[in-house]
Amino acid sequence: MEQMISERAPCAANGAPYLKMRDLKAMTGLPGSTIQHYANLGLLPGTVKTDANMAWYSPETVDRIRLIRLLQNRHRLSLSQIGELFSNNETDDEVSVMATLHEVVFGQEDPQALSREAFISDTGLTPDTVDQLVAMGLLLPVSDGKFDREDVMVASLARKVLAMGMKLEDLTFYSELVGKMVAREMRLRKHVSRGLSVEKNSAMTLELARIGRAFRIYLFDRTFQKVIVDSVAGDP
Repeated sequence: MEQMISERAPCAANGAPYLKMRDLKAMTGLPGSTIQHYANLGLLPGTVKTDANMAWYSPETVDRIRLIRLLQNRHRLSLSQIGELFSNNETDDEVSVMATLHEVVFGQEDPQALSREAFISDTGLTPDTVDQLVAMGLLLPVSDGKFDREDVMVASLARKVLAMGMKLEDLTFYSELVGKMVAREMRLRKHVSRGLSVEKNSAMTLELARIGRAFRIYLFDRTFQKVIVDSVAGDP
């Protein structure tokens, strides 16, 4: 919530000076319009105003903005969902526990992520093919307009599929079945996490993510192996 005060250049309780908008822009790399939008939604607590045209932001605002971006980009949360998380938890530390899920669920963020233009140039896919892969759920960039090494790998696989004379539509059963599997996993997580604190909920979700990944890899690979073996044994 914003507070109106008469002083200039306020300081936090520990003596750290408050920040101007230009400071936040430089420290976060975000445009002022985005930061102001967060503030208007009440996502940046501790903001004070010395007059109608001058706002100062708490030093903790930089970490809050980075957390908001993480929850948006890595966990696909909307700003309204993020606001609900903040309102339901007294400290960012509790909310940050949830943000650590990306280490298991999404993996480490690729510091050399490619823009859409660079991705198309590096992979040799046409813009239409990229759009088709995304529409079919076969290419799932972790954040909008950014592609990582795993996306490049999928692009390479798509080119091989096309070179073999197949159509991308032939692969949509992967995205369809994965969607159903993830939905079932989410229902299971919701069932076993009911009533847990944020910290316990997050810890349990991390463990379920590890278990689910291990089962998926094991069952798919082992089933595929058995089918191949049985197929070969049945050949005349």
